[in-house]
Amino acid sequence: MKTRVDESLIERERQIVQPPKSAIKSFVKLVAPTPVLRFLTTTRSLLDQRIRRPYRVKQWKRELSEAQRSRLERTIELPDLRNTLPNSGGIAIDTQTLDPRTIVETGYCRVEKRSSGVAGFEGLALDDALGWLEEYRHYSFVPLAKAVSEIARSHLGTTGFTTLELGSGWGGFRVLLQAFGATIYLGIDANPLPFSHSPFMLEAPASYRLLNLQEKIDFRRKFDIVCSFEVLEHIREDQLDNILETISTHLSPDSLFIGTAALTDYTDVHVTVHPREWWLDRFQDHGLLPVCLAKETRWLRLLASKHPFNWNASTTSIFVLHKI
Repeated sequence: MKTRVDESLIERERQIVQPPKSAIKSFVKLVAPTPVLRFLTTTRSLLDQRIRRPYRVKQWKRELSEAQRSRLERTIELPDLRNTLPNSGGIAIDTQTLDPRTIVETGYCRVEKRSSGVAGFEGLALDDALGWLEEYRHYSFVPLAKAVSEIARSHLGTTGFTTLELGSGWGGFRVLLQAFGATIYLGIDANPLPFSHSPFMLEAPASYRLLNLQEKIDFRRKFDIVCSFEVLEHIREDQLDNILETISTHLSPDSLFIGTAALTDYTDVHVTVHPREWWLDRFQDHGLLPVCLAKETRWLRLLASKHPFNWNASTTSIFVLHKI
């Protein structure tokens, strides 16, 4: 009989990564008249776009450049690595007639209605994989890549590590992970648009595969790190066991799964939204459990503090799991 995850540990982990609510923000919302509140919100947004974001992009670029200059490990591509299971491939769209920039702008205007509209891919948003069009989006993943690398090196006791990313989007995480120590990277996604347009994919096509993540995948190879950020909520619940099996299949007893699952359902492409304890039960069904509490506490805090533009500890559940 399987032992389920201790509920008290779940609550403790939730408290670890949940950021404290700002008392000042709450007070302002309570006492400020609506016009004043709107003015403050607009001003903050403008300052964020004109000053804060450009400054942070410069910082992230500098940090990435320093890491690339000091890198010692040689990267290896796996052009002959093939999925050994039947797979229907990516979503069937004509990538040459669609304009990525127009898709992104439409997605910004209709965040609640972003589904591709293709049967079987109800959770797929075309604009999710187009982050190369905006520097801030791409470079906001630099701290996360550094955090994943730090966890990998600490866990494995090596400087280099291999990575399988499920839901690679525009493929930019490869460049960042390689700068911080990944020797082998393989990214999987079902959206064909970045395969035709993203500079990160076009410069290293052997590092990516266009496959349907809602079907089982097996490369007959283990990876040190399997990661998947803000992808699980896009997988149809009736197909969820397939991607969880794919994660388990590519992990060795020494490997780690690092990932997230959104807690928000404001958009129609978040088709599987559940609390963290629900996900832990589903992971456990596939032999995946949280690492020891001391490591998990430290690593969850690290990941929560290094989140990219599209999630934080209040909007998503974070996981660091190993295979038993």
